[in-house]
Amino acid sequence: MLALVGLNANAAIYIVGDGPLGGWAYDGGNEMTAAGNDTYTYEMTIPENAESAIVYFVFADGRGTSWDEFNGTMRIGPTSGNLKIEDANWVETQKAGGDNGAYYIMGIKGESYTVTYDETNSKFKVDGAFEQPPVGGDTYTVAGAPAALFGTEWATT
Repeated sequence: MLALVGLNANAAIYIVGDGPLGGWAYDGGNEMTAAGNDTYTYEMTIPENAESAIVYFVFADGRGTSWDEFNGTMRIGPTSGNLKIEDANWVETQKAGGDNGAYYIMGIKGESYTVTYDETNSKFKVDGAFEQPPVGGDTYTVAGAPAALFGTEWATT
């Protein structure tokens, strides 16, 4: 007797978003590459000539036939608002019901990013260089109490 172990023919995770992800479409998205152990990866590069280096995205466990179906049953993203990803730490996902927010990174034009999605643990991470806030300019010291918060104590005399 021969026993066959098979995967669900529709077992795929998609990343859907703007910029280097190809645009928003309920029946589109880019299929992520299965990396084993229910993890999936997708590599993207923000083009040098991109209008913006901000990339918004969500995940989907299928392709829909309408926005209602996509948002109601397939979309994996924040349940409200947009969530900025600022480092390569793992972020927990939720199955979002309805048209809610998206994840986003403030990347750097010309840089490459690897998105890893862990289906079993409902987490993902983004590896790559993130835009850092500008450093420099004028520095001000504000006196107050406690000194640990304000940098210096009030003058007592």
